[in-house]
Amino acid sequence: MRTGKNVIFFMVAFTMFGCLSRKHQITPDPLSSQENIVLVPSAVDGKGYLTALDGQTGSIKWEMPFYGDVKIGREKLFLNQAAYNRIEKYSDTLSLYTNAPLTKNLLTIDPFTGKSVGEVYNLLKPGFHLSCCHELQVNQLIGVENEVAFMALMFRGPFSNGSATTQKFTVYATELKTGSVKWTTDIPTTKIPAFDDLVNAMLVKDSKIYIGGMQYSLILDAQTGKTVQGFSIGKLIEPVDGNFYKTERDKVIAVDSKSGAVKWQFTRENMPLSKPAISDGVLFTAADDGKLYAFDAQTGSKKWEVQIKNANNGGFHALQVNDGLLYGTFMNGQMYAIDPGNGSIKWEAQLDLNFYVSPWNFQIRGNFVYAWDLVNRVVALDKKTGRQIWDKSMKGVFQYNYPAVFTKDN
Repeated sequence: MRTGKNVIFFMVAFTMFGCLSRKHQITPDPLSSQENIVLVPSAVDGKGYLTALDGQTGSIKWEMPFYGDVKIGREKLFLNQAAYNRIEKYSDTLSLYTNAPLTKNLLTIDPFTGKSVGEVYNLLKPGFHLSCCHELQVNQLIGVENEVAFMALMFRGPFSNGSATTQKFTVYATELKTGSVKWTTDIPTTKIPAFDDLVNAMLVKDSKIYIGGMQYSLILDAQTGKTVQGFSIGKLIEPVDGNFYKTERDKVIAVDSKSGAVKWQFTRENMPLSKPAISDGVLFTAADDGKLYAFDAQTGSKKWEVQIKNANNGGFHALQVNDGLLYGTFMNGQMYAIDPGNGSIKWEAQLDLNFYVSPWNFQIRGNFVYAWDLVNRVVALDKKTGRQIWDKSMKGVFQYNYPAVFTKDN
């Protein structure tokens, strides 16, 4: 969650309103047979909006009033009103939780037109209580799998001497077709407190729910809500090839996903490291001074390290491997495509974007790289050359969520 902004909860209205202005745009060569839609959440004059952009041209396909988090899938988009989370890939329509009284909570919307195609009530409606900082209650969408939405209901307050006297953390599963609740599970707040920096630390994948608190991590069975496993190590989400990988400021740590034992770690003394990217058994991470590293993901043995040029204005903030190249963004607005075999630079682009410290400030779909800055700009690049295709500036600023890309193969 970004700091310095007040949390505001908006009622959802279904009137359309323009929220983008065109900075400059280039008509692109056809780069892909895929149809991409870039979903951009923004706030304009105190009101939230979600705008769908054509991924090839940057033109507006549709927009709607909205404030909340979004999950994307193979065929559908799922939105949770008035919560905070990055946008992730899930399915071909759009489901919206308004958490508003006397309205249907769950809406299904065609992602290509923005039109509603179904509505149901979510039967577990907490309602929000925001009586001047005494109590805070948030209903966050963790993810969707097999037409079931998994929610996190967190409550904290009232406060005394700066601390919450009561807190509650409940995970529950809601059927998308009917709105009925399948199960509820209370998370022990002695191990994972409510609002324990969980905005980007919960995930649904392969019938499991991963919850990575600051000091403790938990895995739930998505079918029943029962605990599968717990670890006395925080921020363990999404295992890869039998391991969890995490960053703790100047350390990258590999943890066995069955035993919870630390298998190896790498430390750069007093030098923050990026969230790792893992591909084909190799782990990549980068330091704030612009040095890039490759390790054997299972053993931790170093394969190579290189110093990327022009790195004196802040190092890598995000890394992703896609189609045989390693992509990374710098704080100074640069993007690099790098050979993952030896660290050599394939191309670099100066985007003049004010990248924030986040591993989610760009996504790659088809032959496009989509990147966004701290405030209100989205840029599309040709991933093979770094050539800029289009550039959009938002009116207002981004919401707490990150933009995301929905892809449909033609």
